[in-house]
Amino acid sequence: MIMKTSRNRFLAGAVALLTLTGCGGGGGSSTPSAVAASGVPASADTTKDLAQGTITGFGSVYLSGQKYETDDAAFYRDGEDSVQDDFSVGMKVKISGDFDEDRADIVSYDEDVKGPVDEAFDNATSTLVVMGQTVLVTPGTHLDDNLDLNTVIVGDLLEVSGYRGVNEVIEASYIELKRDDNTNSYKVIGQVHELDSDAMAFSIGDLRVSYATAEMDDIDQLVDDLLVEVKDGNKNYAPGLLTLQATKVEGESYARPDELLDDQGDESGDEVEYEGIISEILSDSSYVLGGLVVRQDPQTTFIYGDASLLAVGAKVEVEGDLLNADTLDADEIKFSRNGARVSGIVEAVNFDTRVVRVFGVDVLVPEE
Repeated sequence: MIMKTSRNRFLAGAVALLTLTGCGGGGGSSTPSAVAASGVPASADTTKDLAQGTITGFGSVYLSGQKYETDDAAFYRDGEDSVQDDFSVGMKVKISGDFDEDRADIVSYDEDVKGPVDEAFDNATSTLVVMGQTVLVTPGTHLDDNLDLNTVIVGDLLEVSGYRGVNEVIEASYIELKRDDNTNSYKVIGQVHELDSDAMAFSIGDLRVSYATAEMDDIDQLVDDLLVEVKDGNKNYAPGLLTLQATKVEGESYARPDELLDDQGDESGDEVEYEGIISEILSDSSYVLGGLVVRQDPQTTFIYGDASLLAVGAKVEVEGDLLNADTLDADEIKFSRNGARVSGIVEAVNFDTRVVRVFGVDVLVPEE
């Protein structure tokens, strides 16, 4: 079942409901896990603590299960000043804050693709296509309350946040239905492929982008595999056309919020907690995670698994230090844990055995 996300996030009712998660973990847990925080350093420090992950809860912000205090945080959505109420569970965000105090100073959200639907949702494959980007919907995908994927047609506007994996497919963590009157531009974030400097064009997914008349920002030189944000400020993209005349092409950082790009200098030494899907194995000690090259050594520790589980398609959280803009040395690698969840009316409670029955399912509640 695809999860629906409400901005209210709480349901008032006369019957108390219990939600229990067994062997939970990753982004699905409601209990903070021991993962790295991210932060803005003191002015004398040239390194930064950064994190990219999925929002899993509020009351401050929980990123992949870790709580970040947001009392004094600045929120940005698509580069514009925003507030926490404009954010939803499932959005993939970048955070900069204080590593030691679990404090967020910047919370920044930029959707991975926003624009017209090229191909409607296919229940058989659980996929749809938005502006040339294949989007995979999973049981963990959060949908905006106004969205029913089975009623979406070609030409409808969708906003998708998620993780690129094998063959550049985006595993959606959040999808929202947009209106034309509240959409200023179409956009897609991804790596440059099949660059043709003579034709001034490149590809992201199945979308062919012309940058002949585009404004270039935060880019020294376009090269294959460079992470960029492409905007169509004129909203001229036609569904199914798979070609786009860009009005702006902007360089992106994998973990650093855009609001820090002008102050980034040398990225080496930044402490990062980064979530993504392995798209390529480079060697026994390195692989590509959402475009970021991750390297491990004998001192790298593993949680909920070991190095034998590193494979194409695996979703992991990596904590380590950036060597440069696109290479990370891993100190810790955490695998998503297999989980099961049951939600419903509590039928029975046995305090002696710590067993709760919900819908006929006996769930053992672990000791604190």
